[in-house]
Amino acid sequence: MRIVTYNVADLREWEKQAKWKEDQTMAERLERLRGDIVCLQETHVQQKDVPRSTACPPGWHSFWSFCPQKVKGSSIHGSAVFVKEDVVVPVKAEEGLTEAKALSSLKKANSTATTADLIGGYAQDLQLRGDPNSFESEGRTIVLELGNIILFACYAPFEGISNGPKKAEKLTKKLDYFDTLEARIRIARAAGKEVIVLGDLNAHASTDDSHNAAFRAKQEGAPFMSHPPRRWLQSLVGPNGLLIDSTRHFHPGSKMFSCWGDKVTTRKLDTMGNRVDYILTSPGLQPWLKDGGIQHHMLGSDHAPVFLDLHEQIEIDGVKVKLWDVLNPGRRMTNPSPPPPALAATHWTQFAPEVNGRSTSNGFFAAFRPITASTSRKSSASTTTSTVNASRSSSSAQSGKKSSSGASSSSTSTSLARSSSSSLKTNTSSPSVKGKKRSRNDEMLDLTVDTDDEEVQVASGSSAPQVKRKGAGRVSSQMKKSKTGSLASTQEGEKKTKRNKTA
Repeated sequence: MRIVTYNVADLREWEKQAKWKEDQTMAERLERLRGDIVCLQETHVQQKDVPRSTACPPGWHSFWSFCPQKVKGSSIHGSAVFVKEDVVVPVKAEEGLTEAKALSSLKKANSTATTADLIGGYAQDLQLRGDPNSFESEGRTIVLELGNIILFACYAPFEGISNGPKKAEKLTKKLDYFDTLEARIRIARAAGKEVIVLGDLNAHASTDDSHNAAFRAKQEGAPFMSHPPRRWLQSLVGPNGLLIDSTRHFHPGSKMFSCWGDKVTTRKLDTMGNRVDYILTSPGLQPWLKDGGIQHHMLGSDHAPVFLDLHEQIEIDGVKVKLWDVLNPGRRMTNPSPPPPALAATHWTQFAPEVNGRSTSNGFFAAFRPITASTSRKSSASTTTSTVNASRSSSSAQSGKKSSSGASSSSTSTSLARSSSSSLKTNTSSPSVKGKKRSRNDEMLDLTVDTDDEEVQVASGSSAPQVKRKGAGRVSSQMKKSKTGSLASTQEGEKKTKRNKTA
């Protein structure tokens, strides 16, 4: 299975660039990326501007987060996640990192939604420097529950390079975003969940991730990695960190860049670039890592796609474990796909079918809403078994301390083969991050750009593009005429029979 993250720097402009323009549908573009889960950042669109062909490609479910703000008439920020339904259908999906944002967006999609429909695991009393709405309202985060894995698709704020008047405000927003994200990662790990964090993080994990680290250090008057966002990311993926930098895992010690500030011309892969696009995984997923890298030669944006390949099957303690079972607990490959969560684009009211010429998106017909995945799965949640579960490892006991990645990998990997993942709610403490005070958090996981930038070409897969049927109206008209003529001849025959009988 392949996971891809890609900052497209305006979805509509990206679709016009180079090879992407040759592909007539979104499904074809996704096939070109060869991803089974594709996460996009900087979509720069509003919901009303997204056509059905883009939001609902055949065989895919998509989840979107929009930013209502505009600059010079154009939308900014925004993100989307596309998931192949024959690979995995998320159990739950939500927008944002905080409970307030997740619940409000879910209620817009399904007015009957409650906290029970949320993924959970929020840091209720995290002391932030600013207002979380400053980043929660900008379409930056989509969270998916994929079996025993929580995926965070992120587009982190950018504080700017020059020392402008708003730099301090933007830096505060960025650090608040990272603190909120880290809190959710820690709570998920304490509950035994595996975690994938990916997207444009607008930070560097090491000096090897920037072509001008020395110049930036001189400009900032401090060591390059002492900058708070970089220090946070380096600590997150360090030797004893919470997560593994999967791309660096396959390319240790090499210069790697994913952003060049140039959409079209040939990129100098070893110079003039920065790596700000990451796919990070929890140590328990390390045995599943197969390959990872940057698709440098895919032009169309100032960023390049970053990918991670996972094994379809691994052996743990002599037991064969399939990735399908990890992602789809209780679902067989031969079973029909369950309906996606309420946040999926297929449930958007603008795509609601018409009944007797009237849209079902409003009025009386609004009652005929499609059922949501979370609702359809409640009855089977208690009996569903999986090859993965919440292992109560040392991370919950240590609270805020970061455990050794090697030990975590061993204990969690063993639990992948032996445990089941059924619905439960557990009380744990909300760990402290960066010395900030946090109170205990009783709610746990339910286990059932600013145009922001910090300064391998693949083969196109086959797809089934939508075909516009020409002449459909003409065929319909001919059929109508045929029916009319047939009716007329029948009536004429009845009249003749009646006249004969009279005679």
